[in-house]
Amino acid sequence: MITAGASNAATIQNFDSGWYTNSGFTAGVTNINVGSSNLSGAVYHNWLAFNLAGLANQNVTSATLTFYGGNGVNTSATSETLGLFDYTGSINALISNSQNNVGIYNDLGNGNSYGTAVVSGGPIQQFSVTLSQAAIAALNAAAHNQSDNRFVIGGSLLSISGPFANEQLFAIFGPQSALAPAAVLNLETSVAAVPEPSTWAMMILGFAGVGFMAYRRRQNGPKRRFARSWRTSNLESRLRAAFRLAHKQLDVSCWPLASFRRDTELGPPSAHIGHRVAIELLYGYAP
Repeated sequence: MITAGASNAATIQNFDSGWYTNSGFTAGVTNINVGSSNLSGAVYHNWLAFNLAGLANQNVTSATLTFYGGNGVNTSATSETLGLFDYTGSINALISNSQNNVGIYNDLGNGNSYGTAVVSGGPIQQFSVTLSQAAIAALNAAAHNQSDNRFVIGGSLLSISGPFANEQLFAIFGPQSALAPAAVLNLETSVAAVPEPSTWAMMILGFAGVGFMAYRRRQNGPKRRFARSWRTSNLESRLRAAFRLAHKQLDVSCWPLASFRRDTELGPPSAHIGHRVAIELLYGYAP
């Protein structure tokens, strides 16, 4: 019997976060500002990093990313669309705040889509994004990785109108501090299905039996061929012995086996009787 995997829920907060501008600059801070600044004209992409080491023996079946409320504001007067993407670059370079790295900026806002969310203007309220199948595949790849279980989500503002547009999410002003952690992954997982011990035992016995039968067949093959050959070669000697016995009983000369015929073709009646006796001794009946 195969035991089905049990369903579980897991929550994992991000352990690091930050942003990069289109010039490759990062301030090394943890706020997740994303969008376009009306002061510098810079465009920001943000990121969140998670550690999935606790999911090594589980499969992620669904995932939701929740951003905490109270983490800055939406500077736009209208709602904005946040896009989430995969990150395929070096995680070590990302979290070590590698400077002048336009490649990281581009990677964070492009690639496989993990989902989108429409965020209303004003202070950031808590909101969630159901992650795509591409995200779930990446989550499982990270969780089952033998050397690195970190997982990164990049973000960009899909609805900005261009540089110097006052359109930013998670913007921090004055004495306000950015939230850390800024978000949490809510995961549904299942433990991989495994056979019960009794099933393993039956499978092992079955394989052993098949192997033993194959071994016996190979070992007995030459013996069976020898037995068939011995029976064929021994037929003539048995027939000769029967003819000799008939000869002694009837005192007649045996005719060659190749000349055996019925009735008058056999020659003298005594010889015919000798042949009949020999055949009856061999086969249990006479023709």
